[in-house]
Amino acid sequence: MPAVTVFTTGPTCQMCRTTKIHMKRKGINFEEVRLDEKPELADMVRAMGFTMAPVVLVNDEDVWDGYRSDAIDQLAKDIAA
Repeated sequence: MPAVTVFTTGPTCQMCRTTKIHMKRKGINFEEVRLDEKPELADMVRAMGFTMAPVVLVNDEDVWDGYRSDAIDQLAKDIAA
């Protein structure tokens, strides 16, 4: 099972909420890290070149930002394979 981390900016972020709901519906386990509560990690995410939440990190290799239904669906397929 891949290690999936979803960096969010808190409960008011619609794309963050949608990403988490989609992942839950697809059976993808993830850890949520709230950047509004951990500013040092927000700096790390910005240093990686991301300026939009959520940022999804899979196995420290694959990373994307924003709500990406295609990437979530592909991740679910990869996990099922």
